[in-house]
Amino acid sequence: MEWGIGHLVAQYRACAAAGVEPFTEEVAASLVEVSARLGDEANGAEQLVIDDPVIVLDELCRALADIAGFFAECGRHEDELMARRLALGLHAGADPARHARYLSALAHPLAALGRTEEALDARREAFGTLCELAEQDSACWPEALAEAEAYGELLARDGDPATAVEVCRQAVDGLVPSAGPEEGRAERSLAQALLRMTRRSADAGFPAEALVLAQEAVVLLRRQGGPAEVADAVRAVGLRYEELNRWDEACAHLAEAADLFAGVAGAGGEPGIRLRYLQSLTDLSRAQVRLDGDTAVQTAQQCVALHRDLVREDEEHLPRLAAALVELHHRLTAAGLHVKAVYAAQEAAALYGRLHDQNPEWSTELARTHLHLGRRLSHIGRLEPAVEANGTAVELLRDDPGDRFELGLALKEFGTRLHELERFEESLAATAEAAGTFRAADELPALAATLYNLAITHNVAGHPAETVRSATEAVQIYQRLYDDDSDWAPGLYQSLGLLGAAFEHMDRFDQAITALERAVSLLERLCTPDSDGYAPDLARILHDLSRCHEQQDRLERALDHMRRSVSLYGELTQRDPDRFRGRLAGAWLSLGIYLGRLGQAEEARAATSLAADLYRQTTDRESLALALSQLASREHVLDRDEESVAARTEAIELYEECALEQPEYHGPNLARALEDLAAHHTRREEYAAALPLLERAADLWERLGDRGYLIGNLRRRLLVHCCLGQDAEDTLERLVDAQQDTEQTVRTLDAVVQELIRLDRQSPAEPLLARAFGLWEIHLLEHPAADPMVRLMLLDSRAALLARDERHSEAVTVQDETVRLLESFARDNPAGHLGFLTAARSRLAGHLYAAGRPADALDHQRQVVSGYERLAAGDPGEYRPALASALYELGRLLRDLGMADADAVLARAATLRLTLEGAGE
Repeated sequence: MEWGIGHLVAQYRACAAAGVEPFTEEVAASLVEVSARLGDEANGAEQLVIDDPVIVLDELCRALADIAGFFAECGRHEDELMARRLALGLHAGADPARHARYLSALAHPLAALGRTEEALDARREAFGTLCELAEQDSACWPEALAEAEAYGELLARDGDPATAVEVCRQAVDGLVPSAGPEEGRAERSLAQALLRMTRRSADAGFPAEALVLAQEAVVLLRRQGGPAEVADAVRAVGLRYEELNRWDEACAHLAEAADLFAGVAGAGGEPGIRLRYLQSLTDLSRAQVRLDGDTAVQTAQQCVALHRDLVREDEEHLPRLAAALVELHHRLTAAGLHVKAVYAAQEAAALYGRLHDQNPEWSTELARTHLHLGRRLSHIGRLEPAVEANGTAVELLRDDPGDRFELGLALKEFGTRLHELERFEESLAATAEAAGTFRAADELPALAATLYNLAITHNVAGHPAETVRSATEAVQIYQRLYDDDSDWAPGLYQSLGLLGAAFEHMDRFDQAITALERAVSLLERLCTPDSDGYAPDLARILHDLSRCHEQQDRLERALDHMRRSVSLYGELTQRDPDRFRGRLAGAWLSLGIYLGRLGQAEEARAATSLAADLYRQTTDRESLALALSQLASREHVLDRDEESVAARTEAIELYEECALEQPEYHGPNLARALEDLAAHHTRREEYAAALPLLERAADLWERLGDRGYLIGNLRRRLLVHCCLGQDAEDTLERLVDAQQDTEQTVRTLDAVVQELIRLDRQSPAEPLLARAFGLWEIHLLEHPAADPMVRLMLLDSRAALLARDERHSEAVTVQDETVRLLESFARDNPAGHLGFLTAARSRLAGHLYAAGRPADALDHQRQVVSGYERLAAGDPGEYRPALASALYELGRLLRDLGMADADAVLARAATLRLTLEGAGE
């Protein structure tokens, strides 16, 4: 490009050297510098010498304006600023209008260079000059209005929308005297000024004033303007109604604007009018969604179809078609047509992809569209494609050096999508990166929300410490935000609720209670008669708080909180049964547990029965089965055996249905339900009914590979076989194979023997105990250093069996061996064996008394009392009841032997028992 200003610069220098005013050497030097920055292009072709200095100045100003424009296009704003300053300086003190134009032009590079105050000064002076000129000559108002628009825009960008409004008001006030019905041009100018002012007023947060201004503009333009101008004004009125949430009026005016534009756009009409028509359709569909989603979709579809026509004429309109498809996606989403929304987003993404291939600057729009697509895919359950779409958005934004905040949002959402797929470690990585991005940008609200998500994923992934760490930081940030603005209360209480749940999972109940009580306090302030949208969260957190108090045995407080939760869920269920009925049932179920623990058996049964009835009205079969299992236990406590069996049987049937669909998940529930019913039959000595239930449960545990539960089941089966007098060899072999530890098998057999003794079934107990002794002897040959306490345990059981057979002397011999062995152990570790030795000696004293040897029993019983006194001194809650019993047995012995201190010992025993009863021990 050849500017050809070299000859002008030379002539300016010549005039400056000759002392011609206003030519100066300083300006000449600056002109030489501008020429140097342009390089060879500055000289251009040979030009004629201009004799008139005025023409030299005019030509230089024109050329400098062109050069400044060139520098602006190249982004060389420092050079642009220099050229525009020169042009301004060349006409210092000349024509005011021209001076104002040069001031206005100077504001551009100043603003681009971030020198906003200087740019505002330039705009202010230019606007003031043009207003003064317009007051003298109304023909100058169009130029003054244009400057008002530019000045107002700069003020708005600088965060001063109120002053921007005043600038527009000044222009409007200046126009009013010259505008009348007979002054069509002035009226139209006034209408345009009013429309500019309505936009500024809306931006400044004065929508009602903006509406009045727009309505005034409509009145003027209906009188003097063309259809397109009227359409613009009517559209402005519609937008103001939209800002005021007056949707009926908004839709009416936006529809009128669209009709007016349609009348002048036409096929092949002026592109600008057609684009304004399409924008009015977009506005209309956005407002219509508040009233009628289907109508909004139809309008958006019409808009897309018209954009397709434009693209067929000129592919330059592809970006607008892509944007229209994104808008259609939004309308379809609002109407619940998520599958169609996916297709709209996919087409938009394809178009933005084509644009991105040609120009990487489209990466942000392409990324945003992939995020929209990911959300819709996730909503319809296509989780893998949703993750892929979101991942594409993240990579696009990583490569874009622009706004890191948008990358953080995409990463946060990516973490959510990965969480939905249970890819927790990847989710944690993405969410942690999002948190780091927001932390670096000091974006506290976004950081707090991301930390909350991070804590949720840590919680699900089984990382309790990390859950507490992330939730704690989220609480701290939300607290800072809340201290400045109470509108952050929802984020704070949600984070406190999550923190409380994390503490609960770590059995840190006091800290959990502290966090949850803070959450409840916030929610109680938010839940007002006029705003009960927080009631579901309050009910839920009260439920959690109640559970934590129960874990700390604060049952009365737990009961109070749960009653409040039940009451809230009851009110919510009346309004929305389908949503809240299950939660109400869960609250009643928990209430039943607390009432049961407090000994209120009838109330506990009623609460649990109500929970079951509520669950029957839902599709939650698993929860109904759980409620029925608990109801069976409540019925059993009240000796309502028939009802108990019926509830357990129904629970099993439900678990069977669930296990068919999800055997790995519901199989354990079915097995436990079968064992619960078997336990019920066992308690009633209905062993034949219990056995098949236990066999079914054992098969389930074996298929599930749960060795621990299988061992427990086989132990119960062994007991039932023995009680039925059946051969238990197969069950015993399975038990040995399952435990794969002889010592544990011996302990299990001894436990079954003890249970048989309790049931007064000595006959099957004797061979089982003999089998246990045999296994232990074999084990000792292979492991001589095995735990000697196992043999003592077996001796203790043998002594108990002999005593049940009234072979008391033999029982004394066996028990005495047990005591002597324990005495030898106690010499090496007195504290560690005192409890075992004292209990064994107590049983020896009993066997001696039963064998008719009360005098021999007396010495042992005195040692029993001494032992429990020492133990109770260290742990009163554990050992004082045993001490009371030991004192009573000692007093009884003393009385039988006619000893004088019997009454004192019995009185001491009675006093201790009364003390224990008063303390509830």
